[in-house]
Order: sequence, then C-alpha cells, then structure tokens
Amino acid sequence: MVGQTEALVDRRAFIGTIAVSVLATPLTAEAFKFGYERTTNAKHPYHHGTFEYAFTYQNVTAVEAVDNLTVRFKLSAPYAPFLANIAMFSTAAISPTAVRKWGKDFFKHPVGTGPFKLVEWVQKDHVTLEANKEYWAGRPCVDRLIVRGIPDNTVRLLEMEKGTVHIMDQVNPPDYARIRRNKDLVLFTGPGLNVGYIAMNVEREPFTDARVRLAVNHAINRDSIVRAFYAGIGTPAKNPIPPTVWSYNNAVKPYEYSVERAKQLLAEAGYPNGISVDLWWPNRARPYLTQPQKIAEAMQQQLARSGIRAKLVTFEWGTYLDKLAKGEHPMAIIGWFGDNGDPDNFFYPLLDKDNAVKGKAQNYAFYKGEAFHQLIIKAQQVTDQSARAKFYTQAQEIIRKDAPWAPFVHAARVKAYRKDVQNYFPHPLDNIWLHRVWISK
Repeated sequence: MVGQTEALVDRRAFIGTIAVSVLATPLTAEAFKFGYERTTNAKHPYHHGTFEYAFTYQNVTAVEAVDNLTVRFKLSAPYAPFLANIAMFSTAAISPTAVRKWGKDFFKHPVGTGPFKLVEWVQKDHVTLEANKEYWAGRPCVDRLIVRGIPDNTVRLLEMEKGTVHIMDQVNPPDYARIRRNKDLVLFTGPGLNVGYIAMNVEREPFTDARVRLAVNHAINRDSIVRAFYAGIGTPAKNPIPPTVWSYNNAVKPYEYSVERAKQLLAEAGYPNGISVDLWWPNRARPYLTQPQKIAEAMQQQLARSGIRAKLVTFEWGTYLDKLAKGEHPMAIIGWFGDNGDPDNFFYPLLDKDNAVKGKAQNYAFYKGEAFHQLIIKAQQVTDQSARAKFYTQAQEIIRKDAPWAPFVHAARVKAYRKDVQNYFPHPLDNIWLHRVWISK
C-alpha cells in the first residue's frame, strides 16, 4: 500500500505521545501508576512543569498495578466521565525509564507505544518521524513523516500548492475558494467540537455585575462575525458547548444583537455613559479563532456602538495563557477544543468553581455559581446518559442567565490536503491519525 516513502505534514505542535524511542521498555500497569502519581502528586520527584489536565483524574484516589496487564483505579465517588477522560492523551502511559533518564527534558525525548519513532526535533522548525516497524497494529503505510511548524497560514498554503506539504491545518477562510478551485487540493469541512468566547472576569469591576456581562452579550453581532471571519460555515454560539455534543440545549434563547438593549443594561448597572475596559485577544490562530486580530478589531467596533470602549491588548501565547490563569484580565477572547466528546469536558474545567483557582485556573471567567456547580457534580455522579443530559440542560440555562461568557462561535472543522493523500480523514477531536495514510503515485 505504500505509494511513497515520505509524507510532509504541517502542524503547529508535535504531540510527543505518538512517538517511540530507543529507551522503550515493555508497557506494563506500573507505567500507568507512575504516570498518575507523577501528574497528581506535587512532591513526586518527576512532577515537572504544569499539569493542566490533572482534572482528568478527578475523584481518583489511587492507582494500583494488579499485575503486568491489569490496572485498578480507586475513586472516591461515582464519576461518569471517567472512561472518556482516561482515553485522553493526557492520561496516556509514559515510559518511567525515559522520565527517569531525561527528567525535566523528557518532553524532548518522547516515548510512547505509537506507530512512529522520533528521529529529529529542530525546535520551531520541524519534527522528523520514521515508521515503527514493530507497531502492534501493523507498520505504518509511510516510512517517514516530517511535521513542519509554519506559523503563517498563507505561507503554509503556498507550500501545499507547491507540493512540499501534503496536509495542513489552520486554513484562512478567505482561502477556502482558492483551495476548492485547485484540482490538486481538497478542502475538508465538517462540524466542529469547539467554542470561541469572551471570558469576563466576574471578580473584576465592572464584570461583577451580571447586567454588564449581559450588555456585552447583546453588543456582539455573532452572525456578522461568523459571516465575515468563518466564511459562513461556523455556527453562532449561544451555549458553552457546541451542537455536536450530546445534551446541547437548543431551547436556550440566543442573545439578541441589540445596541439599545446593551445600553439599557449598562445604564441600569450604573454606567449611563458606558464603560472603558481592556479586551485581551490571543496572537495565535486556533481552530475556534481563525483570524484573531481581525475578529478582535471587529468586536471592538461592535462593542463601541453600545458604549463599551475596548482597548485591545495581546501577549505572546504562553504569556497570554499564564496571565489568564492568574486572573489578570478584565475580559479576554479565548476558546476550547473538546478533548473527548463528553459535555463535562467543557462544563467542569471551563466554568466550575473548582477550576477557578488563581495561578492554575482554566475557568478564565472565575465564575463560581453554586447552583451550576451542584448540577455539574450531580451529572458526574450518575451513569445514565439521559439523566446526565437533564442536569447539563439546566446548567446551560443558568449560564445563559449569569452570563460569565459571551460565546460567539462554534467553528467548523477545516483541513486542507493534496489529492494524492489517500485514506486521510480529519478526526472530530483533531487527533491526527496517519499510520493508515499513504501517498499515491
């Protein structure tokens, strides 16, 4: 099936857990136990860095290696999202041997059980992978992958048009028609599993007042944003979860775009002359944020019509996330891409009070609604999906009323690739599965 021995893929980030190295040792239950303890125990000798996805082990109190091939997880309470969480990349088994050898530099020497082996990593340039001929599911269909980091969307498209890149993500919406016209290229679009939103810090004035937060929601013209910056194939957002996730509450009333209503709410909150506030925006395109600066500028103009005078502020991506986690922002454009398709993966990390701890928060609104919290915990503790869905349906109604966010888009899933790429299908979770992909001659 191998039509060509090398494929070039553009990708901004390299997911190290797909790689294998010469330090590979047998995968046993002890590796899972080691990974859990390393992630959750701050005093573990190899607990290096920030473990943003530690929430995936919620309610897990211990992991036992029963034998080489059996792992037992002990939980303090029933936890319905457990199986979905445990299948995520963040809980993948890691090699204790490699971690002990490389310590803080383990991320430079990734080890896993996947179909490709790491050959070379030149930071900010490329990663070279070669086929793992011992892969348990059969060797990959290509011998070598080169994953290139090309920050500019337009440059990446030029590379793909020349044939020096076979697959690319982060396509500029204005380029959709250009790709469709090219007989050698394919543009894939499908429903997305994401949400783009403005997080309003409810612990900072003036967003301590729900009327101000509602004013922001009424000041944003979601339809025009989607038409202008998502080529009309995204979905204007009214809920924290996308329509592709079960329990989506379509009965929730969308925020009407109304300058008059926004001004009225501001006046009722004690701001008859409007407000001046910083609007933070990320300087990196994301699946839910196709053209960050242009979107921020459009929102700035829309907010101004309602008397919300927004000064645009941005930082380098890593600094941006760090500052958001510390709650330094008044309001900020951000988003989320679903990890496992479970609604809890949106509600709990992004909006629950448990995740509003400054310094490590993912709840960037610092919203701590008690009624919402109780619903989310109840939903976690029942296993019947229809019962869980009822709790999430109510939770969306509460968020609509309390308005810690101004959700604005559920972006479509968009990828582009050359027509000679065979058997490639963009995964709804944005996982890149390439071991059964090949290039035709």
